[in-house]
This record gives sequence, structure tokens and C-alpha cells, in this order.
Amino acid sequence: ETVAPVQFASLLGGEERASGAYGVLVTLAFFGTSLGSAAAPRAAARIGSGPRTAALVTALMAVALAGMATGAAFLLLAALYVGFYLFAGLAGPLNNETLHQRVEADQRATLLSVLSLAQMSGGLVSNLLVPAIAAVSFGLGWAVAAVVVLAGAVLLGLLPRAISRRRPVNASPAELAAG
Repeated sequence: ETVAPVQFASLLGGEERASGAYGVLVTLAFFGTSLGSAAAPRAAARIGSGPRTAALVTALMAVALAGMATGAAFLLLAALYVGFYLFAGLAGPLNNETLHQRVEADQRATLLSVLSLAQMSGGLVSNLLVPAIAAVSFGLGWAVAAVVVLAGAVLLGLLPRAISRRRPVNASPAELAAG
């Protein structure tokens, strides 16, 4: 969100000429996010849910970012930009479901707070680093973002498909050792 307006302005001949087109593009991107979120339950039912599907969709986000790194023409970059947000909309509910399946109810609020803090920290770091990298090259900025998102996809893909649930707090030492 810090690099795209500058890149699109350079592609369209300046900020003034690009403002209307970029406004439409951002609207389409947010519509894509909504559409992706709405389609997530259907996609999960069709493809499957859990970390593998979340990893696949996150990898598609990385592909869209990598495509933007190519410096293609405005229309292709615009389509990739909207595609990224469509996949982000799909990924959100799938990632939330993965978290919900893996964390006990009494720990969810804490983990959601940690997740929020991690997202804010990641946003801060990326808002500082990616524009500096993009100042050298838009393509390099998008490529770095793609690598980070792809790393997230790989980590999601490495999660086991199923996990055993935590033992009750009142379990005996023998029960814990057997589990």
C-alpha cells in the first residue's frame, strides 16, 4: 500500500493523472478482498480446509506479488494487484480456521493478541523497509514482499494436517506420559 501508488503513478504519467485510475484500482482490490472472504467457505469445502489450503492460497498471493516485480504494463500489474487482494481475502478465513483448530478455547484470546502484535510489528517493519527497497527498484520491493509471503506459505504448508488435542489439566502423570 505504500509502494503501489508510487509505482502506478510512474506508469500512468504522474500522480495527478494516476489518481482516478488508482482510486478505481483500490476499490476493485477491496472488492476482491470481500469476494475472496465470501468465497472462502466454498473454496474450503471444494479444495479442503486447513493449513495446506491456507498455504496454497498464500502461495498464490506470493505469485501475484512476484508478478508485480516483473514491471509489466499497467493493466497486468493492476490485475495482479487485485488478484493479490482476492487471494488475501481467501487466506484470511482459512488462516483463522487453521488457528481455531490448533488452539484450545482458553488460549485463543491470548494467541489472537500475540498474532495482532506480530501483524502490527510486521506492518511497521515492512512500511519502513519495503519503500526504501522500492526506491532502489519497484521490482525489488515487490520481490522482497513475495519472498516473505512465500515463506509464510511454506511455514503453513509444514504444519501437520491434524494435531492431537491438549490433555486435560487434571490428567495424572501416567496419563500425560502415555499421551
